[in-house]
Amino acid sequence: KPVARVQVVATHRATRSVAKKRHALRGSGVAPRVALSFPNRTSLAVQGGRTSPRVDVRARAADEKAEKLVGVDVGGTFTDVVYTDTATGLTLTHKVPTTPDNPSRGVMNGILELCERFGIDKGEITRVLHGTTTATNAILEQDGCTVGMITTEGYRDVVHIGRHQRPENYSIMQEVPWQDRILVKRRNRLTVSERIAPPNGEVLEPLDEEAVRVAAREFKRKGINAIAICFLFSYLNPEHEQRAAQIVKEEYPDAFITTSAGVSPMFREFERFTTALINTYIGPKVANYVDQLETGLANAGVGGDLHVMASNGGACTPLMVNEKPVLTVLSGPAAGILGAKWIGELSGTNNLITFDVGGTSADIGIITEGQYEMANARETEIAGYPLMVPQIDIHTIGAGGGSIAYKDAGGAFKVGPRSAGAVPGPACYSRGGTEPTVTDANVVLGRLVPDNFLGGEMSLDLEASKVAVSKLADELGLSMEECAEGIITIANANMANAVSSRTVQKGIDPREYALVAFGGGGSMQAAEVAGMLNISKVLVPPYPGLLSAAGLLVSDLKYDTSRTEFQTNDSVDVSKINKDFLNMEDELSGQLQKDGVDKKDALFTRFGDLRYAGQGYELGVSFPLGEITEATMHNIWEEFHKAHELEFGHCFRDSKIELVNIKLSAVGTTEKIQEPTYPEGTQSSLSTCKSLFRVNGKMESFEATIYDRWSIPVDTPLDGPAIICQKDTTTLVPPGCTFTNFANGCIEIDTSSLCGVEAEEDTASVKDFDPVTAAVIRGELENIAIEMGYKLERMAYSSIIRESRDFGTALVSANGDQLAESKQSTPLQSGPIPGYIRGIRKIMEERGEIFEEGDVIMHNDPYGGASHGPDIGFIVPVFYEGNLVGFSGCTAHHLDIGSLTPGSCGIVEAVDAYAEGLQFKAIKVISRGKKNIPVWHMLEDNIRTSDMVKGDMEAQIAAAQQGAQKFQDLMAKWGTETVEGSYGDLLSYSERVMRQAIASVPDGEYSATTYIDGYQYSDDPQYKDLPLCVTIRIKGDEMEVDLTGTAKQLDKPINMPFTGTVDCAIWLTIRSILLDSKIHGFIPQNTGLINPIKIYAPPGCLANPIFPAPTIARFCPGNQLADTVMKALAQAVPEKVSAGIGNLKVISFSGARPEDPSQYWVHMEIFEGAYGGRNGMDGMDAIDTLYANTRNNPIEDIESHLPLRVNKYELREDAAAPGQWRGGLGSVREFTYLADGGASVEGEGHIYKPWGFDGGADGETASLQLESDGSREDMYSKMPYNPAKAGSKFTAIGPAGGGYGNPLLRDPAKVLDDVEDEYITAAAAKEQYGVVLVGSKDEGYSVDHSATSKLRAKRGVGLSRRPSKTTGGRTNY
Repeated sequence: KPVARVQVVATHRATRSVAKKRHALRGSGVAPRVALSFPNRTSLAVQGGRTSPRVDVRARAADEKAEKLVGVDVGGTFTDVVYTDTATGLTLTHKVPTTPDNPSRGVMNGILELCERFGIDKGEITRVLHGTTTATNAILEQDGCTVGMITTEGYRDVVHIGRHQRPENYSIMQEVPWQDRILVKRRNRLTVSERIAPPNGEVLEPLDEEAVRVAAREFKRKGINAIAICFLFSYLNPEHEQRAAQIVKEEYPDAFITTSAGVSPMFREFERFTTALINTYIGPKVANYVDQLETGLANAGVGGDLHVMASNGGACTPLMVNEKPVLTVLSGPAAGILGAKWIGELSGTNNLITFDVGGTSADIGIITEGQYEMANARETEIAGYPLMVPQIDIHTIGAGGGSIAYKDAGGAFKVGPRSAGAVPGPACYSRGGTEPTVTDANVVLGRLVPDNFLGGEMSLDLEASKVAVSKLADELGLSMEECAEGIITIANANMANAVSSRTVQKGIDPREYALVAFGGGGSMQAAEVAGMLNISKVLVPPYPGLLSAAGLLVSDLKYDTSRTEFQTNDSVDVSKINKDFLNMEDELSGQLQKDGVDKKDALFTRFGDLRYAGQGYELGVSFPLGEITEATMHNIWEEFHKAHELEFGHCFRDSKIELVNIKLSAVGTTEKIQEPTYPEGTQSSLSTCKSLFRVNGKMESFEATIYDRWSIPVDTPLDGPAIICQKDTTTLVPPGCTFTNFANGCIEIDTSSLCGVEAEEDTASVKDFDPVTAAVIRGELENIAIEMGYKLERMAYSSIIRESRDFGTALVSANGDQLAESKQSTPLQSGPIPGYIRGIRKIMEERGEIFEEGDVIMHNDPYGGASHGPDIGFIVPVFYEGNLVGFSGCTAHHLDIGSLTPGSCGIVEAVDAYAEGLQFKAIKVISRGKKNIPVWHMLEDNIRTSDMVKGDMEAQIAAAQQGAQKFQDLMAKWGTETVEGSYGDLLSYSERVMRQAIASVPDGEYSATTYIDGYQYSDDPQYKDLPLCVTIRIKGDEMEVDLTGTAKQLDKPINMPFTGTVDCAIWLTIRSILLDSKIHGFIPQNTGLINPIKIYAPPGCLANPIFPAPTIARFCPGNQLADTVMKALAQAVPEKVSAGIGNLKVISFSGARPEDPSQYWVHMEIFEGAYGGRNGMDGMDAIDTLYANTRNNPIEDIESHLPLRVNKYELREDAAAPGQWRGGLGSVREFTYLADGGASVEGEGHIYKPWGFDGGADGETASLQLESDGSREDMYSKMPYNPAKAGSKFTAIGPAGGGYGNPLLRDPAKVLDDVEDEYITAAAAKEQYGVVLVGSKDEGYSVDHSATSKLRAKRGVGLSRRPSKTTGGRTNY
């Protein structure tokens, strides 16, 4: 009789029955057959529970379409192999170690060993389907090839600047992937003259074919054989890219060539170009791997064709993989989703949440009505790079069996994302690991059976787990068992929050879905995670650890393509849509025909990406096959309204709808793995063990029944607690749950008893508040704020919100403490929200008004907590059981608030607050759930672009209301006293880590002064050259920031509101320096962080103006104040700061709409600055700085919707501030007006250079130029609305950050890189850095090390790199 350590391999019925028939053949006389793989590799066949000689199943194959398939999935530790015969249903599995040096060797070993072990004729295999990590690993490990790029003249640095947003809000020392791990060096980005333009891809400038030839020859000379061709608007007209590719092929036949439209024919140039570069970067490596595997299979006598799983859930041929390897980046996880979909079909469940948990991470996917969700193209990335190709929507979090639990510096109980990995692994693996992990916690709690791990092939060290967990328990003041249970609870909560975030973002109620658990750890955690999500059913596949390999065997051939349309419902061109769909169908049919699938046998599916005109995110809507008519489009518009309402809770039926992209999928169906049947289990259990679970808030010990997976009776409901053992995983069934094993091998766990458990209200034991509950509630609060931000960004109309992300969302307690904020927020927006609420409260108290349930309050008073007038906040008071328990708030910058001139920036001549636009002081736009209609009429009548502004406001309200509802749900789940009790832990944690950080800084006084331009065009000296003074006093764990000496307030709007701008600028800069998230990890942004910091600014100065002084243009002075704070702190913590930043600039373009002069168009753009050099790192180039963190707008979006043309967007050359670590570079952007319009500007930094530090040179100032009628005018940093005629050119030259450290100490190799990348000249290398280069630009340079050493010695290279830290007293900088 089989024992626990036996690996069971199931057969499958020859017919592919649906789930409803899964029990029909039981008792039919057809005995299930099972092959058993023993450790000694002896193979037996079992029939009806009796051992018998093995039957040659191949003789039974009769179906001429039947296939013998092999699926092979390569993981980090093991390579999984699944074989199936679709005629007989025989299915076999095998595992071999992965061979990282050459994964194809592991694949070959797995296939050949399986065939040898089970007597399979390898020559009769008809198809090998492969899930590969080769592409992924090449990106993650930076192991691609050297890339060359040919791009449109004027746009050389699009892939370096990116979207100008920093990856992290609160970090000076962070990495910017597309700059620090650049896919193509600037020296290898060559430009050619050509230009395509919207809306229809017309040619503005022909392709310079000779320039392409010259570029191809240059790459060939350098030996660069991977070349990407990336032209603007090629998605509208790919002819220039295609012709350039032909020319390169003529000149360089051996080159691997990618065109951006060929790999991703959709708008957004940075994302498309980067996708093309990734394809090029990994292309030769992936092609070599696939060729090697294909050849190896053939040479080994393995029959059949090789197909590789693509990220879109379809298999593709080696030919396609070699052309577009980027399609395979999510190859393995995509196969897991297919496998989960198959399990759902077997179980009769169409709505699934997939839950793939490994050692270091968990992958989450969604399947609705039997269809997996596809990712939004603009939301997908890998290793920090955007990746705009069709792929299944899979969300990965850092939580798995190896996730390490620890107490952080602030005393918080945390689990992950750091992992013990496979080596050393959890402590119980006895491989050297000593830190407690999720796996160790399960061992301590008796939820894993130490002598039956991996089917008994590995034993776990219980004592080692106890030692690891006990050490952490002592630190936390918990018992060992409480600590272990806390580890599990926190890990599960992290996973549940991730699932909740993904489902809420898609308008999906997880309660209507089943959870499919797979991977090595999914079935251990799934039941409790499901309970947290109120999911009542968990499905566990027969082989959870092998599901990705099995998923390969249910894949079809599948290809996707798309076209960008930019058509609106008031002027749709159905003939173009039909033409594009037909061309796309021909394209995909041709690909399938190469795979042997006739067009008549292909299955086509059409989709469209739609949005309300002005929004930045699209929703997918199905399109019918056949001819598209006006009536068809009417139905599609209606479906979009419904989809928008489903996902966001609102639709805007009066708004114009835009069709952004049309998409086509083509599927060639193939034979697949069949539904399995497994033998009747006859053994009720193996044994029992003591296991600990928390029930009704108390830890209890239970006798858990231990089962062998293959001995469980079929169709017999069994009670938990239970531990189900098998070779590839362990399944946990908690107390109160039941489970059933079905004939097809699936286990279904009923988790109803864990769902819908609300807190009892006699939570008098708040004094016993534990760190586990604190960690879980903290995670749920953060998740609510993130969901709010997601909703606002997706629904917003204006580019300043949905593209630039100039918005904030936060949750605030009833007494005004910030609890959590959205990570998508720019810090300057989320930080002031508590101030908004304080201001609202004060005004309402003065009026005698009260908060009522159902209220939504609008507020933008800069003297009542708002940051400035355009940043309008919408606040929802949250009530639970009749009591005010908190606030849900959103702020966002609006394009217009009815001020002096179009737009809401550059209002630089406002004389008082009343001249800045409409003032909303605690206005109830919704009162007790009823809309205040007159307020909305007022908005319509007094704001330019009112439709867009109102749409943004509606998005804010929807996000705030969602946050309020989730806040109420949290109260219902935990109880008011428990949730409010958690606030103390949350706030004290943040305060504690801030105090520790301040205490690490030497006591003393540190002062700095910088100057801002002010109004240089004024004849009155009081308006220009204005000082910002900062003195920081540190004593122990407290800090005082004194702004005495700062210039007096003006009757011009560069005054900074003390609450909402000045306080946030200071707090956020201090936390970014002292608690840098790159170094310290995630620390919640809340009121606790600011408690140790006191700020003083004299009333009546720029930093504390008195009403009604204007403040609308406070943005750039505020960022300069933040830079001054960093300048002061540089004396105390020089290793934590950057040199001076190049400040930002805000420009508002506007004009009358050409099609309707009675209406305005307004476009606001935040122009990037640059960071100074940092200790060990150069400055970040062309990026948002300090207290802001917004994004730019894609050129292809601007030109498609506005009468503007972007002529140039590149880095500034010969402006890098010298230093041991040079300053970051600014950008150069040039616009041309295509119709009469104008612009207004607010900025700083035209007069005063960013400061250099520790011997580094000062940076470079910014400038503006307007060229019209043949004359060019230099503009000041502030410019009131300035009309411009069609044809006028507007050029913004960004600042460059300061240098850090003695330039003579810069690594000569880095200087050489800067010369070769044309950031500096060879002459500058010698003059500024003392680096002597030999050679030429054409032939290449090299460092003359001897001459360099002599020159540097002559100049005094021995100088100290940095002065010693100040240890006390007064220091001025």
